[in-house]
Amino acid sequence: MFIFQKIAQQLLNKMLSKRKLFQIVASLLMFLVLVCLKIYGLPHWRILAAGHEKSISRPMFKFAAVPPAKLQPKSCENLLHNLTMGAWQVLPGSNISAFDETYQTYWQQRNIATKLWRGDGKCGYKNPPPKNTDSKWPTTGSWCNKNSTMPCCNNIHDGMCSEPSKLMCDCDSCVDTRKFVYAELSKWKTADQRCSWTHYRAYQACDVIHKSRYNNLHFVGDSLMRNMFSAFVMLLSDDTVRGSWSARMSEKQKEICVAEKFFFWDECRRIVGRLDEVLYKKKVCGGIKPKFTAVMDGFYNLKQNGSFRQVVKKLSGKEGTLLMLGIGMHMQLKAEIVIDQYLDPGVKMRDDFYKNTNVSQDSKWPQIFFMLPLLTGLLKPSRYIDLQSDAVTETFAQKLQAYCEKHAIPVFDFRPMTKYVHSFDGSHYGLGVNLMKNQVLLNYIAQQNV
Repeated sequence: MFIFQKIAQQLLNKMLSKRKLFQIVASLLMFLVLVCLKIYGLPHWRILAAGHEKSISRPMFKFAAVPPAKLQPKSCENLLHNLTMGAWQVLPGSNISAFDETYQTYWQQRNIATKLWRGDGKCGYKNPPPKNTDSKWPTTGSWCNKNSTMPCCNNIHDGMCSEPSKLMCDCDSCVDTRKFVYAELSKWKTADQRCSWTHYRAYQACDVIHKSRYNNLHFVGDSLMRNMFSAFVMLLSDDTVRGSWSARMSEKQKEICVAEKFFFWDECRRIVGRLDEVLYKKKVCGGIKPKFTAVMDGFYNLKQNGSFRQVVKKLSGKEGTLLMLGIGMHMQLKAEIVIDQYLDPGVKMRDDFYKNTNVSQDSKWPQIFFMLPLLTGLLKPSRYIDLQSDAVTETFAQKLQAYCEKHAIPVFDFRPMTKYVHSFDGSHYGLGVNLMKNQVLLNYIAQQNV
């Protein structure tokens, strides 16, 4: 028995010595690794995930003197700008021909044109399309048939329809009618993929507003703002067919003011002026009573600038009030007139309320958002082209943006969202664009909530 115990003790001593040797070697290796890291830096690791290769730095150890920098995830900088930069992508299976027919019917009913192209191949704003002799609609330009072998107008003012080519379709003054889409049949995709946007339904949209700083929303301005307000009410009702109906509608209005056609007719634009006037109240906010108000104030020209100031005076100092202002077209996009005689007097009135206080601009009530005009559609009446062209709109936008930046007023520039989009009358855009404008508004407010 003693012999077996002695043998076991010798074996145990050998194992312990090997273990000690292993520990010593491991310690030396660790020391060498630390020295290499100190000299050559941290190793570069590559990770494959979901088919995409991402490169990141993974620190194995921390040094007290120089802590390793953490890579911040990329984020969407300037959300308000980047959400409006992108393009419409037509959804698969869209019935484009049905929308073509809807628009063609409207143009004929409104006596804008019997068709948009001429038999002699001429195109541009200086070449009017065929229309009824009793038409009271201002003269518009004619354009090329997108389904023909010559879909490109080689000069937007006075051109000829041409076969597809880079020279005839992609020049600065060319118009390729094949590029135009219906926003209602498309999805907005931002150019910067980091700037994905949330598509809010009725209940979610109301939740965003409930969690925001705002409880009294005023849409102020021209018919572009009125269309945005109508789409806002539709969105909050989850009903793009009859969501902006009111109890006081006529039978004719019920017949024509449905879905995308709601935006076509003047008879439809003033049906609802307040959120609480909607016919189907139980649909609003998913059946939950909204904790905010929303109204439309149609003050769009200089004769109504006094009414705008009265609203500002009434709301000054009232926490939660928000004025979303969109004007300019009825002042021929003259920025100096809009600023000096309309916008600035209202801003000064609000600021005077906070005179002799240390209140910052973003804490003054009412808060003000400014909505810029949209791009010119192909059916813009020819007599307005020189006064309201895209170039004139750009000059107007630059001056308004400069003013608004000085006064901490956020500017919403929806023009990119109307590029290569069908306008039913050359000045206004339909349901798809206006719904997306409100989605941008809600996403911006949601970002403020964070």
